Amino acid sequence: MDDLKIPPLYCPFHPFISNHFPAVRKHTDSWIASYQLLSKEEYERYDKDNFAAMTCRFYEGSAERLGIANDLLTLFFRLDDLADHADKGVSDFFLREFLVVLHDGHYYGNVPFFRALGDVWGRFVKHSAVSLQQRITADIRSLFNGIAWERRNAEASRWPTLDEYFKMRPAAGGAALAGTLVRFVSNLKLPAKFLDSREYMVLNTLCGRLGCLANDILSVKKELAHQDYHNLIVLLQQLFDLSLQEAINQAVVLHNQHMELFSRSIAGVSRREWGPAVQQYIDGLIGIVRGNLDWSLNDSERYGYHDINTDGYVVDDADDILEKLNIGEGE
Repeated sequence: MDDLKIPPLYCPFHPFISNHFPAVRKHTDSWIASYQLLSKEEYERYDKDNFAAMTCRFYEGSAERLGIANDLLTLFFRLDDLADHADKGVSDFFLREFLVVLHDGHYYGNVPFFRALGDVWGRFVKHSAVSLQQRITADIRSLFNGIAWERRNAEASRWPTLDEYFKMRPAAGGAALAGTLVRFVSNLKLPAKFLDSREYMVLNTLCGRLGCLANDILSVKKELAHQDYHNLIVLLQQLFDLSLQEAINQAVVLHNQHMELFSRSIAGVSRREWGPAVQQYIDGLIGIVRGNLDWSLNDSERYGYHDINTDGYVVDDADDILEKLNIGEGE
């Protein structure tokens, strides 16, 4: 594993982190402690994961809204960790109870996770329109459907097809939720016409795929340990009989192709036609795409990287890369 090389990941966008980061991290640390969400060992891992840096790289908004988003995303990463370990798992009852809390708007039981969820959801509701609450709930249902799909495949020792991967992996990774949170944190009211547009669909699809591709590349060492059926690199090995290094190289090509398409799609959106709110939203998607790379490599130890000079891993000069992509104009 130590001999494996990750080729440069193309990203033409500049790094960003909110100046509210220290306040957001302090808030969520206190919030976790107040609900006794984690054991001492789990808290040490959470501290190294540094989700507040991720949230503050993804989104731009007030400290209060960033804190709500970070609390919510921290709970979803908790779910992800449970789903990654077969000895714990995430039961159907657990997922149903999660949705019940969102529907009822409160939780009166004694389970720390759901007590914390009831609190953060109450704060989200206070600062959002009903339509956005419905959108987030639909995104969460999509995420749970993705988790259930992954669990069924793992139980049946079944490898998905690439088409299934690109359809369901972003759902299981919470891609739709991450995109919708841009609207919440930046307090944006997007035109209904844009929400129904092809531009909106394309940008969100590419943003979601890019997040999953980058995560699968950067987390491959971690996920090889428990034979993840839904890591793209492991999947490419199985489907095409590639070596591990060949599969990594191919996954990076796919990432860089998607990044170029994302960049071109953004350039094709008319700022004059859609207005400033849409431009802010697009900036938010850019924040997710770039912030995911910087958080994974610089801020967090979740995937085995920390304080790495991203100049060696993330490049903004596409000249050497794009010659190999074979992406035709207009695709």
